[in-house]
Amino acid sequence: MPRLDGFEATKRIKRSRSAVKVLVVTSLSVDNGVRQEMYRCGADAFLGKRDIATALVPMIRSLHKASVSPNSLSTSSRRGRGG
Repeated sequence: MPRLDGFEATKRIKRSRSAVKVLVVTSLSVDNGVRQEMYRCGADAFLGKRDIATALVPMIRSLHKASVSPNSLSTSSRRGRGG
């Protein structure tokens, strides 16, 4: 990203939209320090270069399933009805 790195972008997303799930995907090889820093910045999941081909779709499904829990459905349906 030209003006914003992934760490700062993740912080800003989580600060402004805490319910949004952030899945960090990088084509770079990274060490555990980078991975842990992304989680500290608010990332919900992280996929590195070696994991992309096999884990991307299952990770998206997992994050989606977690965000569509019975509690979130009842809350969003109440909001939709003005409640």
